[in-house]
Amino acid sequence: MYRLDFALRSTEYKTTFCNRVRLKFRICWKFIKFVLSQNLNFLASFVLRRFIIFFFEENIHSIDIKPKIKL
Repeated sequence: MYRLDFALRSTEYKTTFCNRVRLKFRICWKFIKFVLSQNLNFLASFVLRRFIIFFFEENIHSIDIKPKIKL
């Protein structure tokens, strides 16, 4: 039972983490496409650079190797 609980919780954690990442990426990508459609290439490159830095910094800190299990 312990192993099943561990597997379910870790799967649930990964799923919510992936959904958050997808949502963030989708929002930023729509904004970048809008900026590019307005021919503001400098702004688009700046936003893209900031997004990559923000995206990877936050994801590195939010990845938790040990699942949180209360005994």
